[in-house]
Amino acid sequence: VVLFNGPDTGSSVLGRVRSKVAIYNENLRTVAARHDAIIADMWSLKQLNDPRMWDEDRLHFSPLGHHTIAAMVLDSLNVSHTLEPLLPKPLPVRTWREARTEDLVWARTHFVPWVVRRLRNRSSGDGITAKRPTPGPVFGPGVGRFAVMPSPEERLR
Repeated sequence: VVLFNGPDTGSSVLGRVRSKVAIYNENLRTVAARHDAIIADMWSLKQLNDPRMWDEDRLHFSPLGHHTIAAMVLDSLNVSHTLEPLLPKPLPVRTWREARTEDLVWARTHFVPWVVRRLRNRSSGDGITAKRPTPGPVFGPGVGRFAVMPSPEERLR
């Protein structure tokens, strides 16, 4: 079992969130130790401090972030792999005013709608059905080394 801890936002703006994530991570380490699970340590993955690792909503990872995390997970599992760090495009040079304008656009596009959904006790996932609503086998390279797939009869139990 691989457990993912929360990333270190490193942001003073998110200081309250950062401290809660740190407490969550310590509790997760206790659970992992109790069950001999592996921690995919995103808190220590300093590359995640790069804004290019995050999607435009600043909540989900970008393809670059996912690639970086995938390599870290494989390293955590001691699985040899050929994933090389990707070289992201350089960040554009922008003035303080341009950066704040981008922050305002982000707040209007992503943050305010999120707050409104929370106040209305709604989720962006309401009304969306699962891509795979019933459990099934996982296929792919390397699966046999880490997982034993139950037979169809075992899955029905």
